[in-house]
Amino acid sequence: MRLIPLLMIFVLVGCEAVPKASTEADQRAKRFEPPPPNLGAIYVYRPDPKSLLWGVRIAFIGGITTELSTQLPSGTFLRFESQPGLAEISCFTTALRDRHDIEVNAGQIRYFETRVYFGDFSPYCLVREVPADSAQATILAMTRVEVQ
Repeated sequence: MRLIPLLMIFVLVGCEAVPKASTEADQRAKRFEPPPPNLGAIYVYRPDPKSLLWGVRIAFIGGITTELSTQLPSGTFLRFESQPGLAEISCFTTALRDRHDIEVNAGQIRYFETRVYFGDFSPYCLVREVPADSAQATILAMTRVEVQ
């Protein structure tokens, strides 16, 4: 009977409320405009509808002043800007973390997809870089969330 309370914890973690961006911010991000010349832009999105119950947290550490950690529900995306330099982008569920070191370049836009998979004992997520054309087509059907 211990499985029931544990399952409830996982479901509650996946249901954490995340504020949606304003309609204007959502539409602006979907124009995929380049960032200011001294910054790079990062899009992270989560297209996996079959894993709605599992929460995924996205973390980004880069530049001198850019650090964020936010929930990314299924069917949503976020866009943020960072100073150029080495950075780390990662996703994690209740159990495992997938982490990548990346280079942020001024004026550049990069796209990352995260998906949840089901392991033997718990869900885990993977993050991967995606070409602009396929990422943009997917993001157009999604809702932007606010970075918390």
